[in-house]
Amino acid sequence: MKGFDALRIPLRGRVEGALVLEPTGFQICNFQLGSVEFEAEVPGREAHGATYEEDRNAVLRCIDLIRDLRGLSFLEGWGITIGRIEGGKDCQVLPDSCKFTADIPIPWGVRPEDALDEVLHILDRYGARYTVLSVDGPVHIPPEAPIVRDLLGAAADVLGKPPPLAVMSAWTDAANLSKKGVPSAVFGAGSLALSHTKAERIALSDLSALSEVLRSFLERAG
Repeated sequence: MKGFDALRIPLRGRVEGALVLEPTGFQICNFQLGSVEFEAEVPGREAHGATYEEDRNAVLRCIDLIRDLRGLSFLEGWGITIGRIEGGKDCQVLPDSCKFTADIPIPWGVRPEDALDEVLHILDRYGARYTVLSVDGPVHIPPEAPIVRDLLGAAADVLGKPPPLAVMSAWTDAANLSKKGVPSAVFGAGSLALSHTKAERIALSDLSALSEVLRSFLERAG
């Protein structure tokens, strides 16, 4: 379970909206991509490395599989993330196994079950063993939703102009809250690109501005 997925209190109809704090560079994300996250192992057959039999080399077969994943029909220009890949033991031995983890985005308008079927079709074609870790559909709330309207006004009060609406490309708790019937927007200071890295940081001035936006937002939301 991740985040609010563990929350068992019924929320539908009881909560007007939720604000999920994530680094968005002060953009208001009323869209969030869905995702298929999995780990897989691609098989091969051991042989001496100098035989150069590419169809037996698990690492090369894994590279071909990942290439096919990058060509998934529903991606619509979005990329994929391969977070870890490992295989083989020596350059003189063709590897009999290659493991990797992947996160595949699901754009708005694509059903998560259809995206999953297309991903699994590719994995099956290579005889890969896999474990699906999570599947979440994309999230969207309209700009006129109360939480977006109040956040736009609050941000304009502090930042001097309404921030742009944008797409959150990472998984956030908006996915879990949406499943529970709670319209959710994602907003915050800082850079998503720096998150989860050694360079992760945020300027104190941005934190100060964010606190003022949140204060104004709560006053507007009542």
